[in-house]
Amino acid sequence: MTSTPDGGLSKRRRMGTSPEEETTHIDFNADAVAVAVPPSVAAPPAAATTAPVVAPAAAAQPAAAAAASAAIPIRYGFRADQTAKKGSVKKFAFSKILLNMATRGLFKRLSKLKNAEIPKDMNITEPSFVKYCLELADFIAATDDDDNEFKNKIAFLSQCNDNSNQKELEDAADFVQNRCLTTLNTLMPPSGNREPEVFVGATGPRVRSYKKRIKAAKKLGESPKDINMIRLSDLEVLEHERVRDVE
Repeated sequence: MTSTPDGGLSKRRRMGTSPEEETTHIDFNADAVAVAVPPSVAAPPAAATTAPVVAPAAAAQPAAAAAASAAIPIRYGFRADQTAKKGSVKKFAFSKILLNMATRGLFKRLSKLKNAEIPKDMNITEPSFVKYCLELADFIAATDDDDNEFKNKIAFLSQCNDNSNQKELEDAADFVQNRCLTTLNTLMPPSGNREPEVFVGATGPRVRSYKKRIKAAKKLGESPKDINMIRLSDLEVLEHERVRDVE
């Protein structure tokens, strides 16, 4: 095809493409490569699919990005591929999440753990389950006046800094996890003879189920995540009153 001053560009416009489409961006989650197609270059013959034009500069990208691009289809990109591989909280122990968030300083200056943001790069597919577990820890700290050790562990995790002892942080996270599991076994005993699990994927739904009991007893319309936890003794009183009203 013979190029004309307007050649390729006029052909693109007649086909309904805008001038902005003359630049192609390829994201490898590293260095973006911009390939400019000058107007003087004739457009390829019309076809169902036109392959993207890649400049030689793409060959000079870092080795890590090149390896990633070779393994992952360009149409998805590295970032999207990582998202597709997100881990389920079913195999995340609550103590590990506590430790991860504490060492990032995500609990600092917060009155409640549940107010902390769940980092996207933790690849948590069900962040609400993490929130339920954090809320359980907040509930224990607020209602158990005799358990100062638990409150001290929470405070230690919340005040974590670069000088904090790693072993002490791990012990504090384990302590909080085990205390939460013990309390939850009282609030919502595990069904059958199943051994209680420390994974957030198992603990979070049990906290949610307890909050659903509160919702039913109080006849609330809110979602369980928006309902405050109450003591088991108070819940049982409400449930007893509801049964009596029905009778």
